[in-house]
Amino acid sequence: MSLNITTQHAVLKKEIDRINADNRVSFSEFQHVRDAADTQIEKLKAPELQAHLKKLQKSVDDAVEALQQVALAAKKAKLDEPTKAALKESTSYQIAYLVMGFKTSVDRL
Repeated sequence: MSLNITTQHAVLKKEIDRINADNRVSFSEFQHVRDAADTQIEKLKAPELQAHLKKLQKSVDDAVEALQQVALAAKKAKLDEPTKAALKESTSYQIAYLVMGFKTSVDRL
């Protein structure tokens, strides 16, 4: 099971395609995307957005950390295959929910 990301933003699409070429995400690729995401947020200078953007940035960081903690706990628990599959499915639904939140808000601007 896997989630795929598509975007209309050429630079981001090129980066995603490059990372996905080998069907795995290295730690350095992960860090690069995180840093690029932070850079994009920092480029937005609209004062009325700053508090909301910082909140979004922190929320995404927290979500990524929670995913990492879930994965570590799952590895430690030595889950059987059906439970691993259920975990991947349930977390995929959570990520899909986040993407749908984007599509029903910011993407409509």
